This record gives sequence, C-alpha cells and structure tokens, in this order.
Amino acid sequence: MRISPFPTPRAMLRVFAKALILLIALDLVLLVTGVDPSLAITRVNLWSIAGKAGIPRLIAPSVYVRGQLPLDGQLAAHTIAYMPKAADEFRVIILGDSAQWGYGLNPEDTLTEQLNAHGLHMNSGKRIVVFNLGLPNFSVVRDTVILDGVTRYQPDLVLWFVTAASLMDVHSDPNSVNSDLRTFFHLNAARLDNLLTRFHQEWFAEASRYYGVVQPLPFWYAVSAVREQDALPVWFDALLLPFTDHTHYDPYPAAQRMAHKLIPATAELYDGAPDANILPNDSWAFLTIGQTLSESAGARLLLINEPMFVGSGVHSDVNYNASVARTVYDRYRQALAQFAQAHAIAYLDLWNAIPPDHFTDTAFHADREGWALIADRLGTLLENGLVPF
Repeated sequence: MRISPFPTPRAMLRVFAKALILLIALDLVLLVTGVDPSLAITRVNLWSIAGKAGIPRLIAPSVYVRGQLPLDGQLAAHTIAYMPKAADEFRVIILGDSAQWGYGLNPEDTLTEQLNAHGLHMNSGKRIVVFNLGLPNFSVVRDTVILDGVTRYQPDLVLWFVTAASLMDVHSDPNSVNSDLRTFFHLNAARLDNLLTRFHQEWFAEASRYYGVVQPLPFWYAVSAVREQDALPVWFDALLLPFTDHTHYDPYPAAQRMAHKLIPATAELYDGAPDANILPNDSWAFLTIGQTLSESAGARLLLINEPMFVGSGVHSDVNYNASVARTVYDRYRQALAQFAQAHAIAYLDLWNAIPPDHFTDTAFHADREGWALIADRLGTLLENGLVPF
C-alpha cells in the first residue's frame, strides 16, 4: 500500500498554500523589476561550449508565427558579444535589411565579411572590423531599436542602409509593418517603448495600436511576469545552431534573375499611392534618433541609400523595377538627400552602384560579385578617411 508523503490532508493543503504564496511573491518581484524569465533565458546559448565565437549575423525570422528571439537574445549569440573591442580596433556596424543581412548568400559572401576579408586599416593604423547587424524586412524603427541595443558594444561608425520601403509611414501604410516586424516589436516592447518615450515619438505606439500593428496586451499580462513563452521553442532551436548550422546557398540561377523578369505596368510604390505622397513623413524622425544614439555612443553615422535593381525594357520608362515607379523613387532620393543635409547627417547614395545583372530574386538582393563592388567602394572610403570619423 502506497503511503502519502503528507500525514493529513490539512498538511498537504498547508504545503501547497506555502508554495502558492512563494510563487506569487516571486511573480510580484519579477513584475516590479520588469524581468520576464522567458525572455531572460533566451540570452543563454552554447556557442562557447561549441568552441565558436558566436554567429556572424542575426538569426533571421523563421516560418513560425513567433519564430524570433528577442533582441537581447539575438545579440548574446552574435559574434560582437564574443569579441571585446581591442585597443587597435576601429569598430563598424552595419544596419539594414535582408540585402545587408545577406539573403541567398553564404556568410563569407555578405558585404560585412567581404569588407573584413579586405584587411582594412585606418590611416591611424587601427584595424577596421565590421559587424553585420542587418535583419530581413524593411523598417527604420526596427533598425533604431537594434542600434539602441548594440551601442553598448562600442561602435565607432554605423553604416545604415535604408530604402524607400524602410521609411514608409505606418499612418499611410499599416501593411508596411508585416507579421515578422510585429513580432519583433512585441518581443522588444520594453526597449521600443523606452525609445519612443525618450525621443518623444509616442505617435508610433498610438498609430501601431490604432492600425492593429501592435495588438493589445492580454489581461493576464498585468498579473504574470512569465509572458513570452512562445520565445522558448525558438530559443531551444537556437541552442542547436552551434552544432547544426551549415547554411549553404547555391548561386542563384542566371535565367531567373531580375534582369530576365518583366517590369509590370504598375509598381508596388506608384505615383499617387498614399504611402508615396508625403516625403519626408513621421518615420524619418528615426533617422535623427539613430544619429543621436550613434553620437551618444561615441560613434559616427553614415546614412546609405541602398543599391537597387534598375531594369530595362517594357515599362522601364515608368518604373525602375516592380517595386517602385521612377517618379516616386526620384522624389524619394531628392527628399532623402535634402533631409540628410538639413539634419547634418553624413549621406552616401549608392542606388545604382550595382549593375542589373547582379541582382537575384528581388530588386534589393544582389550576388557576391555585386556586393564585392560595394565592399571595394566602401573599403576605399574607410581607409582614406572619406566617411565621417
């Protein structure tokens, strides 16, 4: 006959009551301190155990609905967290979208790693070391959150690639914030809210809630510190990356590249579209926030208009490509240059710096050879001191 560990039912109730009180007390402590253990645990990874110095680029969003790690977990697994800044190091970080992240490219073929392969040095003799902090999807707000998190790693220069799409206004185009971005903003809500408050950009939170970009928090969030359980399976998968990550991309077939695709009669961003009418819009304020964050960290910012596929043939007289009409993009380029000048932001326009044959599956994804041209150009500017230091 099995004997109960509790002598009486009353004793059992006392034990469970004490356990419940301890759980409630722990929950209150976590709520007061703002610690979500589900998010805190995502900072743990196994790269050191595997004998590797992190991953050279942020982990891209997966196909899961919530397939992302919060930013602190992402940064904890990134190479930059494993490389204390050396005395002879000039540290550069790259912000941007899937193009700079290196979609379709092996890690060594990305812009970042091609720059590092050049063995660049400053005139002062310092080694130039570049880190890839790009992430798929377009959003200057998302990029600003990443910059806010990465400044603790002591960058000297921030190369920030932007496009017309990344500067869209959530007021006029709520769809510009897709599901991956919504997840990012949700998982990093505390950092985002702090950023919006510090720089008086509360309109973004209000517009996000109004347009459903950020969903209202469930009622139980007010009483539970354990909130982001969905991040735990993603974190567990990420634990295996040091042992299983063998990412390999084959060269994109030439016959399927952008140069062989027809340009439609109407581009996604067409003249007269609501999100193309007002330039600059409210989202452009995050460019100046990025400038302030960079300077506060002792770094300079170079704003770069991202290279883009420029098509030819039918409809190319109206549209540069399937993404943007000529009139819209020309207006955007002019507005961005004027905005940068008005706010004393160093600016470089590389919009047509990669020949059309080097673009792969979108108007912004280029092959290794295309990014080699950008690496050569930026490398020359860096070594000759022709970017802001």
